[in-house]
Amino acid sequence: MSSIKDFRDALYASLRVLTALGVLALVGVRFVAGRTIVSIREAFDEEVGMPMTKGIIRGLFDSVGRIRHSINVVRRNSQYDFIIS
Repeated sequence: MSSIKDFRDALYASLRVLTALGVLALVGVRFVAGRTIVSIREAFDEEVGMPMTKGIIRGLFDSVGRIRHSINVVRRNSQYDFIIS
């Protein structure tokens, strides 16, 4: 990606497609101090610990950002926050 705007546009577009396909229900994305937080409400594999959803989000960041990231998942009320750093 040539700029941070391109990265954000690609990320939003990809997450919207995943939402439209029913893979996850996107709540929002926040960019804060070297981290990106992707919040979702539902995941198709939620009952089994979301291994595929975690893999999809990791792959999305690795391909869009072209670098490896660490991902932590935090459950808050009825949603999950994927904290990518």
